[in-house]
Amino acid sequence: MKKMIKNVTAMLLSAVLILTVFSLTAETTYAAGAYEVAQDGFIIDVYDTGDSADVYIRSYTGSKTGLYLPEQVTVPETENVYYPGVNATFIISADAFRNNTRLTIASIPDNYAGIEPRAFRGCTNLRLYYFAGVNYDSQHYDLFEAGIGTDAYNRNIPGVTFVTYRDSNVDKALCEMNRSRTAAPLTIRYQGPDTYSAYTPSFETDVAEPAVDEFASSWVKETDPPGTEFKKLKAKATGKKSSVTLKWKKVSGAKKYVIYGNVCGKKKPLKKLVKKTAENTRTFKKVLGKKVKKGTYFKFIVVAFDKNDMVISSSKIVFASPRAGKYCNYKKINTKAKKNRVNLKVKKSFKLKAKAVREYETLKVKHYRAVKYESTDTDIATVSLKGVIKAKKKGTCYVYAYAQNGVCAKIKVRVR
Repeated sequence: MKKMIKNVTAMLLSAVLILTVFSLTAETTYAAGAYEVAQDGFIIDVYDTGDSADVYIRSYTGSKTGLYLPEQVTVPETENVYYPGVNATFIISADAFRNNTRLTIASIPDNYAGIEPRAFRGCTNLRLYYFAGVNYDSQHYDLFEAGIGTDAYNRNIPGVTFVTYRDSNVDKALCEMNRSRTAAPLTIRYQGPDTYSAYTPSFETDVAEPAVDEFASSWVKETDPPGTEFKKLKAKATGKKSSVTLKWKKVSGAKKYVIYGNVCGKKKPLKKLVKKTAENTRTFKKVLGKKVKKGTYFKFIVVAFDKNDMVISSSKIVFASPRAGKYCNYKKINTKAKKNRVNLKVKKSFKLKAKAVREYETLKVKHYRAVKYESTDTDIATVSLKGVIKAKKKGTCYVYAYAQNGVCAKIKVRVR
């Protein structure tokens, strides 16, 4: 009897051992293609079978208020890099950002496959929600299931103010339904494939005002932010004893102008100084509550918005000080172009050798930026960082050479 029990026990132990080995083998096989990645505050699950790969944005542990989902994910263990719609399917997991009240902007790159239910539910401060090619269907990826639209309305959440999407298969009726039931006005804009441009927070054309605010508040560099241009607004600044005056050209279609700026300093982000003006000039005796004093330089950017609060054009950064003490600003730009005209044959070039001239030779100018250049039509003529104009094809365009406070020379370029 004891021998029989011993034999049965041995058989049971063998069976348990076999099952354990099988279980471990199965787990190891699964784990070989599954990875957890921590990247830029995101927790990401990657499943790579060899034939295909799925990438799930599981959660966000960072503290940023602007959420820009990854355009690529790297697995450190394998050094494999995955791109949405290229070599992997990217999906935002259910409940990924649920109840994250810090979020004000969510920007989803092109070619994400979808958003699972409740991904943004409870994000009560979300005001901008960008869809850049995400596909939707009635089962999983519509606005209601994502926690936007009707769900926001039912929970008395103010709701987002701008939604953009770029997929011709989007159910427009569903979007309209969500817009009509949202507590706050919700603009839904369709951008077809031929007119699509990245809707990420910046100073670029067609970006919404809250996205510009978000980007400006993070810009501490004293260089031109992406998306800014000189040719439309031509912003420039001049100084008096205790003030700085900013002027710019009016832009067609602009319903208002917003001014961002601060005291110069690499740790000084751009703040909204003027929320709304229809004029094209503003004199500052104070900046952020502090008097404009001699020896202090300030930086400004002017942004023109249309009736939908979308960017038409953003000026280059302008640096200027009061005209007092030992500092002044530039008054003009001289170039080697006679009468500011250049005639070239195709493929030929001309160097402008632009020089900024101070208001007073006895005073100094704090240097923040060298003379810069911009062409109004790069198909006809380009201009390099060193001011070399290169003729591309027959036609006429203009090249601007401008100083750090915005004074400029306008050079007419004729290519024959």
